[in-house]
Amino acid sequence: ADEAEFRRDLEQVQAKWGARPGLWLTKVLPFDPALIAECSASLRLEVLALVVDEAIHRCMPQLVAFAQFERELSSAKDVSETQAMILTELMVLQGRAAEAERLERLMVYPAAWGLVAAVTSRREEAMQAFAAAEKLARGRKRRVTRLPEAAGQFQALLLATSNDRTDWQTCGAIAVGHRESDTFLQELIEFRKDTSVFRHSTFIRHSAFNRWDEPDENPIDVLIGGLVERWTDEALTSTAKAISKYAGKAKAASFAWLEDQFRQLIRPGSGGRYPALSSLFVPNAAWERQLESVLATIPLPPSERVAAKKTQKVEQDTRLVWFVEVGRWGVSLEPRIQNAKAKGWTNGRKVALKRLFERDPSIDFLDAHDLAVIKHIERSVSVHRGYMNESFHINEWDAAKALSRHPRVMRNPSAPRAVEIALTEPRVKVVQTKIQTRVSIEPSSGGLTDEGHRILMANFSETQNKIATKLGDGIIIPAAAQARADALIARLAPHFPVESPTAPTLDTANEVTANSTLSLEASRVDDRLELRARVYPLGRSGPQFRPGEGAALVIATQAGVIQRTRRALQAELAGLIALIERVPPLHQAGDGTGDWSFPTLGQAISAISALSEQHIDIEWTTANQFAVAPSLDLEDLGIELKHRAGEFHLTGRLILEDGEAIELTEVFGLLSCSPGRFLALEDGSFLLLTASLFERLERLQAASHRQKDDLLVSGLASSIVEELLSDLEMVETDEEWNSLIDRIRAAETLEPQVPNTLEAELRPYQLEGYCWLSRLAAWGAGACLADDMGLGKTVQAIAVALSRAQYGPTLVVAPTSVCTVWADEAVRFAPTLKPIRLGIDGRTEAIESLGPFDLLIVSYTLMQLEIEALAKVTFATLVLDEAQAIKNPFTQRTKAALQLNGGFRIATTGTPVENRLTELWSLFRFLNPTLLSSYEDFKRRFVMPIEQDKAPKALANLRRLVHPFVLRRTKSEVLTELPARTDVVRRVEMSTTEAAFYEAIRQHALSELDGSKELPTMQLLAWITKLRRACCHPSLVDAELAGVDGCKLEAFDELVEELRSAGHRALVFSQFVGFLSLLRSRLDQAQIPYQYLDGSTPEKARAGIVRAFQAGEGDLFLISLRAGGFGLNLTAADRVIHMDPWWNPAVEDQASDRAHRIGQTRPVTVYRVVVCDSIEERILNLHGRKRALADDLLEGADVGSTLSREEVLRLLDVR
Repeated sequence: ADEAEFRRDLEQVQAKWGARPGLWLTKVLPFDPALIAECSASLRLEVLALVVDEAIHRCMPQLVAFAQFERELSSAKDVSETQAMILTELMVLQGRAAEAERLERLMVYPAAWGLVAAVTSRREEAMQAFAAAEKLARGRKRRVTRLPEAAGQFQALLLATSNDRTDWQTCGAIAVGHRESDTFLQELIEFRKDTSVFRHSTFIRHSAFNRWDEPDENPIDVLIGGLVERWTDEALTSTAKAISKYAGKAKAASFAWLEDQFRQLIRPGSGGRYPALSSLFVPNAAWERQLESVLATIPLPPSERVAAKKTQKVEQDTRLVWFVEVGRWGVSLEPRIQNAKAKGWTNGRKVALKRLFERDPSIDFLDAHDLAVIKHIERSVSVHRGYMNESFHINEWDAAKALSRHPRVMRNPSAPRAVEIALTEPRVKVVQTKIQTRVSIEPSSGGLTDEGHRILMANFSETQNKIATKLGDGIIIPAAAQARADALIARLAPHFPVESPTAPTLDTANEVTANSTLSLEASRVDDRLELRARVYPLGRSGPQFRPGEGAALVIATQAGVIQRTRRALQAELAGLIALIERVPPLHQAGDGTGDWSFPTLGQAISAISALSEQHIDIEWTTANQFAVAPSLDLEDLGIELKHRAGEFHLTGRLILEDGEAIELTEVFGLLSCSPGRFLALEDGSFLLLTASLFERLERLQAASHRQKDDLLVSGLASSIVEELLSDLEMVETDEEWNSLIDRIRAAETLEPQVPNTLEAELRPYQLEGYCWLSRLAAWGAGACLADDMGLGKTVQAIAVALSRAQYGPTLVVAPTSVCTVWADEAVRFAPTLKPIRLGIDGRTEAIESLGPFDLLIVSYTLMQLEIEALAKVTFATLVLDEAQAIKNPFTQRTKAALQLNGGFRIATTGTPVENRLTELWSLFRFLNPTLLSSYEDFKRRFVMPIEQDKAPKALANLRRLVHPFVLRRTKSEVLTELPARTDVVRRVEMSTTEAAFYEAIRQHALSELDGSKELPTMQLLAWITKLRRACCHPSLVDAELAGVDGCKLEAFDELVEELRSAGHRALVFSQFVGFLSLLRSRLDQAQIPYQYLDGSTPEKARAGIVRAFQAGEGDLFLISLRAGGFGLNLTAADRVIHMDPWWNPAVEDQASDRAHRIGQTRPVTVYRVVVCDSIEERILNLHGRKRALADDLLEGADVGSTLSREEVLRLLDVR
């Protein structure tokens, strides 16, 4: 075919392609580089990506396409995630994982990073990256969270080979049969569980590998299948032939790593060029698995059942529940079968009455409660035209009565919630007046009272029901016929209890003394507790009353004898008042009537415990109860701390009243899911903890972290833990722990001396900072100096570096614009230090020759480029200035910083947390790597509770952990002599042209939103950026509008004239370089002198520009916010103008503090120019929440979170 026709066909196929377009190219068309070269660059890269992707998944040799794809992608301006993943997978299969890891355009995608880490035996790093990729995918509103292709396969493989059973569940959730390898990973998990499922699944494996004799199967599926075969059947019974074949195919395709993995599978232990994936999991021997399975089925002897009844639970994954609803015509029932899920139970599926009636063998989980209800199912048989029909129905009224005290009664199948069915006994109620007597039966026959969480049913006998039917709503008898009324009551008394104000004539009644003792009834519905105080004047077999309520005279038949008594109503009330005074929770929750409701689990446990402490008996009216053991205190806690394998291992136990014990790991697990001061044990009972023990355990848990089955304590948290153990009676520590505590105490009492060669007089707070840093250096811990901008963090760090200079060189890593400041201040304050800046040539030699008193100053970019040489040097002091530069743990810059070696690490930053708490984790990963544990553990323990749930306890625990290593002082605290700072918002209104242009952009954005509910957040942000640019000047969005005289430009002119006329000099910040160019043009036209700095300003020129402005050259200094917003000393200005607001006020504050800092002698005014009725006003509203994030973490109170998608939408909706 001619080339033009081919291109047209290709474009048509591109528009209509289905699942595997690359297959069409490789099968139908021979790959022709010349023809591909004729395509446009974007189409060419797309076609190559499809060809390579298909070749990878079919293990096909397309060497020319591989090479051309890599060349095209390396020169492409934009690389999609899909294309990056294809190249990463290709390089991994070729054995070039290390080379792929150095390509930042690939590693910017966490899934690619995770794939490389997985094949290079870095399990934890791979799982962190995969988790980040999943979060990114969910943020894009993808319907499936499984990662693409090889990343998803390797993520599932790591989960299945993990020793954490929760990872097996996660694997089961994502590996749901979409790929061939999913089946094998599920088989591996069943094998590890030693379940019967595994023994019945080998036929699947044999079938699959027989099918793999066919060509074009995914090689990763084959590899994973082979690994599972190796782990579960060392002989490779099913897979040897297929693996040999695919090893040859991998070799032909130049997939060196893949070929090596196949070869190592065929010949285990023979060694290979690359780490073998088979080492991911080492199965126990068959006899060990069988032994563990047998032991698990044998009950423990009594002597070994230490806490079995407290901590073990018979797992039941299926149960029968009864759904009940109250309607106009009575009560209706529906049985359902529920299955257990990770948390709770399913809504349930309907079960036929026939199956219950006939005792279907598959329904083998029924208990006595269920059987009592099932007996009310009836079978009916009818014959019609010779055919027999059977039907089943349930006597719902009687069955519902059988559900009283049943533990599994629900309502609302779509959102199940528990309900109690309680039976009430009918009684005759007599009401007398001067003119008549009314006799009625309450409740009425068939009476139902729906209280929401409880359904009251009248429990009538057959005789009672007949009488009640005749009596109806009651009978009214005139006073003249009182004898007839008495006779009626006398006839009713043998069948009903009678409540009457006076005593009717009853010759057969026995007079007895009323019982005024209170009884306490309780019912549990889910986590709700209902308590009821009742009196039984004629004993427990007689009628019950609320204390002090109802008629005084009570008549009832007991054991065939009519009993009559007169209640002591005042004595009953006195007993109720005494009960309330003895039990504080009753006083707090009740209304004085004798009924109490405790809707939460914590309130319920506290109430039951308080009643138990007063030895007050409770009669439960429901099958589900709250069983609460006597409360535990600090004296019941035992702790051991031992050093083992480089870690401090924390063990301990809670000693129960009966001498049994619960291990500390179990206690922490129960504590994590407890909403209050109690532990919910697996057998349904509860352990109540005193407030002091509860707080102590919470703080111990926060100071430790879990690694598999062990609890570990970082040595950096030792001072916190030692304080928590100081007053415990049962504590055992070893020599290593005691030695560490002694070293910390010695460091705390150290009185550091300022080096006499420091040519600076430290202010009192700076001297305090120097001493604090020196003590942490003596301890061996890293430090974050988080003082407010402008308080002299640099001179404090230089003083410490000088005091340690004799031990080796110092490294300072700083933003490019600040490196010159460091060099100048080192010369000024510490002349004995030798500042060194790396040139273009000889960098490695300069680094290798570093020695004591050398101060190497590099930018973050240069640090990243020269990390291989820098990592070989052990620096005496290591300083990261403006350390928020490593706030993202997944960037190459952060990973490079973590490779640096230093005896003492310092991070200086005025904003240790800008947007999210994970920035703090990244910072401490550099300073004190073990303190905050792993990334996932930190997110689970702190990020989710604080940012999502606003949990103050989690925030307090995190503050305690980092507090010893963070020093933060604000200007208002330490610089009382600093001139005042005034903030002014200068609002301006858009012209008609600007407003129309702005509204057109906004409407266009909203129309896209209406058409797509799943619009990516990045696209939303792009629209918001357009609106922000339009606020500055329309020409920043549309160059054709350059002639518009924008409102901000006019406001700038007015402000400049106003400031200059009053003799002020100003810093002018904008984040848009294009807008700074417009401002420069205005100043050039007006011949106003100024200085200018943005990201393109050469580093060597920056210092000269700053010195010129400080020396008085220029009335204004135009600065790009990101390029010059930190590290510069510009106290020659006393006015600051922010021409456009930035999302994070901390960044603006840093910029403003270039002028408002030590050395400033005049009051400083900060102007923010904001367009009215625009997105800029919404951004200002966000500033308060953003500013709170860092302050709250370091000083207390609540914490906000990062900008959400919903907030982005609200910003876009500004009119």
